[in-house]
Amino acid sequence: MEGLKNVETNDKDEKACLGFLTVDKSKWEVKENKDDYKISYCSIPMEDPLTNKSEEKVCFCLEITLKKPVSTVIKCLNDYDVRKTFDTLYAEGKLISEKKDNPEVYEYYFLLKMGFVFSNRDFVVQKKVWKDYRGNKDHYLIHVSSINHPDYPEKSDPVRGVYLNRAAYVTPGSNANETSLTLCNCIDMKMINIGNFMVVSKGVEGMKSWVEKFKPVVEKQ
Repeated sequence: MEGLKNVETNDKDEKACLGFLTVDKSKWEVKENKDDYKISYCSIPMEDPLTNKSEEKVCFCLEITLKKPVSTVIKCLNDYDVRKTFDTLYAEGKLISEKKDNPEVYEYYFLLKMGFVFSNRDFVVQKKVWKDYRGNKDHYLIHVSSINHPDYPEKSDPVRGVYLNRAAYVTPGSNANETSLTLCNCIDMKMINIGNFMVVSKGVEGMKSWVEKFKPVVEKQ
């Protein structure tokens, strides 16, 4: 990850992605530390991609080793049909547009079913995927952030959430047929009147649940 600090780019999405992945490690507080993964959180200034306003937000970071090659992990991360098999909140989604280049650029609409108490959340996002990043074979840089789209205006129900910044770096692991994944997440779910403790608790719980469901799906591919 140290090498990413020296990358220069004029692409605002790439710059936001790299900045998130290279946040000073001393800022992160570890909440889960297992044999094959670690979940941390920190509060840092984060720019809203829709308003360009910056505000301190709670962010989460997952570092995990998966016992499958990079190609398998990328398929599970990028295929929304596969996502349905491990993301229990994912209710429906639609690919709005795609551009097959490097980076690949996708626009998606999707809905999360939140269950009891909370209203459902929907999102309109752009995903960029850089393959063989900066000439490094089987290295992937992935960035997701919210966008506005005329065909998917915000409604009162479901509540429109905001992907402030989602950054992932996928590389071959230290052993053959292993993959190293670092995933940094900052999503505004538009939850009103919940304290910082609850945000951290729910965020770590959600990421831990995601990991425990994601790993078996990857292993079955």
